[in-house]
Amino acid sequence: MGGFPLFGLHATLQENLLIGLIFTAVSLVRSYVLRRAFEAFRIRQLSGNSG
Repeated sequence: MGGFPLFGLHATLQENLLIGLIFTAVSLVRSYVLRRAFEAFRIRQLSGNSG
């Protein structure tokens, strides 16, 4: 990755791909959790307004 050599870290292609995969997985999980949380919040607000 571009910034690693600036800090004295040298990663192989496999390590770079693994790091990219981990960041992608974390991002997908975070997006899913936030989407579900805000959807639950929206549903609670709608159900509170109707009754």
